[in-house]
Amino acid sequence: MEKLVGNPAIHYLAPEKAPAKSFLLGFGNYEPLHGFGPRLTRSRILIVGANELPPEDIASLIAVSLLRTFYEEVLSEEVRSQYARELLMRELLPISKARFLALGSQVLCQGSSGVAWFDNWWKIRMGLPLTRSHDHHLVLINLQMADPGFQSKTGHICLGLREKGGNPDEDTIIEFRAPWYLDRIPTIAEGLNLNDNLPTRVYPENFYDWLYTQTELRNNHARLWLLPIAKEQVQLIRDFLELRGVHEAGQYRPLRGNCASLALLFLHRIQPLDTPLLLEKHLADLPFQASERVRLQFRETTGRDRPYPQFSMEARTRLNGLEPTAKSKMHRAQPSRRHSRAFQDLQRWENENSVSLP
Repeated sequence: MEKLVGNPAIHYLAPEKAPAKSFLLGFGNYEPLHGFGPRLTRSRILIVGANELPPEDIASLIAVSLLRTFYEEVLSEEVRSQYARELLMRELLPISKARFLALGSQVLCQGSSGVAWFDNWWKIRMGLPLTRSHDHHLVLINLQMADPGFQSKTGHICLGLREKGGNPDEDTIIEFRAPWYLDRIPTIAEGLNLNDNLPTRVYPENFYDWLYTQTELRNNHARLWLLPIAKEQVQLIRDFLELRGVHEAGQYRPLRGNCASLALLFLHRIQPLDTPLLLEKHLADLPFQASERVRLQFRETTGRDRPYPQFSMEARTRLNGLEPTAKSKMHRAQPSRRHSRAFQDLQRWENENSVSLP
């Protein structure tokens, strides 16, 4: 908020018979792709008709004028980036203007809104200090088909939330894809979604069911990186999964509006508002390149001087004599989630590389 309005001077004007009100004049600008720009003039708050109000009411007047401007310039649907509008992406938890003004005033005047999820969201998005989680990781995942001819630079990207050591039933993949219900690969026309038959979604899957389905049944190689995450971010993701679960993101588009576009937007929503949005500057959002930019951003943010170690799970579909399925349907990990190859290999890998982990 300080980046938008600075430290405004407060001016009292002649009292009026009408109810007291306040106005914020002079503030900076916010660009969704790059964050806050410089302020050209010093900001001022004008308070009218407040000379007989108690200090707490004056503080509330000031808070409302700050919050109103902040919402209109930064959080409202009208100022979202083109990407966010096309993918119907707002904040992960629904925050109306009225609610933001009411709860935000409590935060500014009293230090807490009294609503746990809002206080948590506020800390994250306003860039306040967070508490590092030592029992969870944010997982960055790339998929690539194993068959010759599909070793491209495109692939697939998604995110995961995993407890250190693994939790077979609670670890979650946050998937960004257009579900495909046929047991064949889409044609070129279908893959381009020329008929708008592929709605894109953000939705959760069990971590080990998903990896089992991808590597054992769909013939995909999986590459994973464990990234640092704060306790507040863990809770924000959990609140999103509990309150919303699925985000409908409109029709799939192969260049923009794909898994990489959604993953980068989702990741931005669990970081401070002034975090640069890592969308591709060229023709398309490419999953592997998006993954590289995410890892670099995390290294720069945390001051890490070494690349994150990569965990690899190779496809076994054809090795097991199976024909790969193209369906998006998830299958329960075998012989169980806890005893699946993904769970067991990740446990061993994490212990062997504990020094290198974030």
